[in-house]
Amino acid sequence: LVGVINSLGFRRDAAATGALAGLLANSDQAVVTAAAAALGRIGSVEAAKQIQNALSKASGALQTAMADASLTCAENLVAAKKNQAAAPIFDRLYATSFPDHIRTAAMCGAITARQDGGLPLLVKQLKGQDKAMLAAAWRAARELPGSNVTKALAAELKSLPAEKQVLLVEVLGDRGDQAALPQVLEAAQKGEPKVRLTALRVLPRVDDGKASLPLLLQT
Repeated sequence: LVGVINSLGFRRDAAATGALAGLLANSDQAVVTAAAAALGRIGSVEAAKQIQNALSKASGALQTAMADASLTCAENLVAAKKNQAAAPIFDRLYATSFPDHIRTAAMCGAITARQDGGLPLLVKQLKGQDKAMLAAAWRAARELPGSNVTKALAAELKSLPAEKQVLLVEVLGDRGDQAALPQVLEAAQKGEPKVRLTALRVLPRVDDGKASLPLLLQT
């Protein structure tokens, strides 16, 4: 039965949703776990609803399996351009009752699914101390596209402690967006030594002209 369930999941045919949802109440945990995973791969709004209902009643290892399936489903919804349906699923999964690896993935998804609308949530996590949420924020900061995101991140640079400034400067370098150039230049001139060092290394990745050359020569 588990083999058949897995095959249905890999086929990703929404016609199997009803049959798979019925197996979420099976007495065999392996069957329930496989059915949840298959629904996650199908990734429809109805499949998400069925997994979320089952998650509410699950505990222990089965709860973790349901959470994993929920993540897969939400990611498939995003891939299908159904971000509004995906965002509440991600929101539910970054609660402290779930393992950190699930929370990290869920927070990253909650931010990126909202695109520019996820910026306040991203900034909030950057200023927090929860390691799982910080990991999600750094990942999302690299993945969210657009110069508006770069500008918003760069604007937060001076408000963070030096250790986080170093990490954020690295992120800005990875984004390779010239919109961050003014803040990276300032960090290279006035930041604490470890911040300056990082900013000097990053400058060529955010400067597509010659704005940073005088500072590099002077330094």
